[in-house]
Amino acid sequence: MKRPAAAVVLALTLTGIALAAVPVARFSLDRFGLAKELVLVAGAALAAALRLGAARRLRADAADGLLAATLALAAVSALGAESPWLAVRALALLGAGIAAFEAARGARALLAPVALAVVLAALPAVLTAWGALPDWADGRRAPAGTFGNRNFLAHLLVVGLPALALVTARTRRRAAGLAWSAGLACVSAALVLTRTRAAWVAGIAALVAAVAALLVLRRANRAGPASIVAGAGRVALPVIAGVVLAVALPNRLRWHSPTPYRDTLRRLVDAREGSGRGRVIQARTTLRLVGEHPLLGVGPGNWMVAYPRYAASDDPSYDPGSPVPTNRVANADWTGLAAELGVPALVALVAAGLVLLTGAGRRLRTGEGEAGAGEAGEAVVVVATVAALAVAGALDAVLQRPGPLLVGAVVLGALGPRTRARVEWRLPRSVAAVLAALVLAAGLGAASLVARSIAAGAIYATDRRAPALERAADVAPAEYRLQYLAAQYWTYQGDCARAERFVARARGLLPSAPALGMLEERCAGRP
Repeated sequence: MKRPAAAVVLALTLTGIALAAVPVARFSLDRFGLAKELVLVAGAALAAALRLGAARRLRADAADGLLAATLALAAVSALGAESPWLAVRALALLGAGIAAFEAARGARALLAPVALAVVLAALPAVLTAWGALPDWADGRRAPAGTFGNRNFLAHLLVVGLPALALVTARTRRRAAGLAWSAGLACVSAALVLTRTRAAWVAGIAALVAAVAALLVLRRANRAGPASIVAGAGRVALPVIAGVVLAVALPNRLRWHSPTPYRDTLRRLVDAREGSGRGRVIQARTTLRLVGEHPLLGVGPGNWMVAYPRYAASDDPSYDPGSPVPTNRVANADWTGLAAELGVPALVALVAAGLVLLTGAGRRLRTGEGEAGAGEAGEAVVVVATVAALAVAGALDAVLQRPGPLLVGAVVLGALGPRTRARVEWRLPRSVAAVLAALVLAAGLGAASLVARSIAAGAIYATDRRAPALERAADVAPAEYRLQYLAAQYWTYQGDCARAERFVARARGLLPSAPALGMLEERCAGRP
C-alpha cells in the first residue's frame, strides 16, 4: 500500500461507522446518525489530508474530475441555500464521501476492513432480533443494531455485501474461511430480518450484475468453470444458510403479520399503496421542484426546506402539524440530489459511476488496468456495488446517509480501475502541506458542528428543565429541534420576548415550517 497511514485511518473509520453511537441523546435517531456522521466527516478529512500530505504527484482521471465537478457545483449551490446550516451539513457529508473515495484509490488492502465493518454492523442487529441484546432502537425500527433504523442498516449491508462475498471467496485458510463464512451468513440473515424492500431489490440487482460480470469473465477465458463454481460455492452456502436461519428461527421482532417475509416479497415493487405509493407521490412532487430549479437546485440539504411549498395536503411525506413537517432527506437519492444540487451535478455524479463501471467491464474483458487479469474478481465487485448503489438510490436515501456512503466510496475507490486519460501535476511539499491543512481544517470544522449537536442533545436528555433546554439550544444554535422546543416552551409560558430569539433561530434554519408560524401567531394574539 502506497500510503498506509491514510488506509489505517479509513479502516478505523469503517469500524467506527459500524459501531458508533452516543449513549445519551434527546432524539433517539441522533444517538446513531449524528455519531456516524461525526466519524465519517472527521475520519475522511484526516485520511484525505494524510494522503495529500504524502503525495508528490497529484493524479486525476475522468472519475476524479467528475467527482470534483460534482463537489464544486454543490458548493456553488450552497451559496443560494435558504438554510445555510442544512447546506453546510449536507455539503460536508458529500465532501467526506468524495474525500474517502480519493483517499482509498488503489488501496486494495481496504477490502478486508470493509468486509469486517459490514459484519460488525450486522451482528448487533441479529443478536437483538434473537434476544441476545436489548433493543437499542425504537421497536418499530428494529432490528437496527447501532443504526437506529433497520432501513439505514440494510442499505449499508447491501452495498458492502459484494466486498464481503469476495473476501469470503478468496480466503484459503480454514479458520479464516470459516470466520468469514459465518460473517457472510450473519449479514445475509440481518438483511432478511430488516425486511427493507429497497435493500432487497438492490441485492437482487447486485446479484444479477455479478452473474453477468462472471459470464463476461468466463467468455474472456480468464476464469475456468471450476474456479467460478468453487468461488460461488464458498459464497452461496453461507448466504443460503443465513437466509434459512433468519426465516426459520423464532425472533423477538414485533411484526404485524404471521407471514412477514412472504408479505414483503409480495409487495416488493408495489407502488399502489403504503410506503410505495408515498414514494411515488414524493418523487412526482420533487420532480416539480427540480423543474423550477434545474441548474443549481435549492441547495444541499435544503430539500426539506423547499418541499412543503410543493406538497399537496394529502401527501404522506408532509405533515404540516409536526414541528419538522418532512424527513431530513428525500426518499430517493436521484430525485433528491437533483432537487438539491441541480441536474448538472447529478449528471456528473452518475457519469463518475459509469466511468468506474466501464473500467471494470474493460478489465473483465481484456485484463487491462493497473492490476491486470489477476484482479478480475475486484471488477465483479465494482460492477455489483455500482448496481446496488444505483438501484437502492432510486428507491431510498443511500448516498445521503453516512454508513452506505462511506462503504460505497471506499469499495469503489479501492477497487475501481483508473482510466487511461490521466492528468498529473508535480506537487511540491509546501503545496501538499497547505492542501492537506485546508482539507483537514474544513473537515474538522464541519465535524465540530456535528459534535455540538451531539453535546446539546446530551445536555437536554439528562436535564429536561428550562435552563438546560436553553443551554442546549445555545450550545448548538444550528440544531433546529432544540430551537423549536425552547421557542415552544417560552411561548406556552407566555414569555414571548424570551421565545423570540429561539423562533428567529429556528426560522433561519427551517423557514417553511408551519409550526413556527403557529408559535408566532400565538404570541401575536397576546396583548
